[in-house]
Amino acid sequence: MYKEIETPAIAKKRYYFKKGYRQVTIGQKDEVRQILMSALNITRYTYFSHLLNNGIVDISMSKYEVITTILQKYGVTDIWDIVPENQKI
Repeated sequence: MYKEIETPAIAKKRYYFKKGYRQVTIGQKDEVRQILMSALNITRYTYFSHLLNNGIVDISMSKYEVITTILQKYGVTDIWDIVPENQKI
């Protein structure tokens, strides 16, 4: 009768900034963490750790740019790992 049109679902992406955070020197880690937490309006270390280790699903452009800008100030150029939502690093 009629042909059903199937459109594949668009896969969500998980954005990890752990790669970039690891490139910051040990002496700067606390400072960078505080700046990132302030910029992202995060008040708990546990939530920051969760974002760092589990990534951010479908990140907003503003968050992406804030994290990128902050880490670039510390000389980090390779910041992001981007994988499908159901895949973990």
